[in-house]
Amino acid sequence: WAEMGYPIIVTPVSQLVATQAVRNVIDGERWANVSDETIRYFLGHYGDPPAPVAPEIADRVLARSRTGELRTLEPLHLEAARKRFGTGISDEELLLRLTMPDEQVDAMLASAPATSRSRVASRPRRDPVVTLLTEVAKRKSITHLRVQKEGDLVEWRRAP
Repeated sequence: WAEMGYPIIVTPVSQLVATQAVRNVIDGERWANVSDETIRYFLGHYGDPPAPVAPEIADRVLARSRTGELRTLEPLHLEAARKRFGTGISDEELLLRLTMPDEQVDAMLASAPATSRSRVASRPRRDPVVTLLTEVAKRKSITHLRVQKEGDLVEWRRAP
């Protein structure tokens, strides 16, 4: 833990620290075997540790051949993930698609009852436009709303 710069022991870093500790014991040699996630930690993909890491450990971890490939990984930002998987999917489906093979997500969604699928596809409390329209509809004094940003337009009128 100290060798890793005293990282905060909260998931996912807590899992990295615990897994590395187990590997050190099982292998009989400290830092002889490290996971990709541990290499990514030493590359700074999880942010900066609170304290400096042990330089000799960092050198040992980062000297692995796998480091070069992991060094070139670009973080996937939310906007890029939405673009990759489509803007019409729920947050839950996006997380599933980021962490599971597409065919598994497709099979899971296909096997869900229609009512369950519609709940997965539309979570009003999580969709800001739906939340806005729901709140506007509650206010009887508002009869018309128009929101336009760049090429997108949402228009709502209260029925007479």
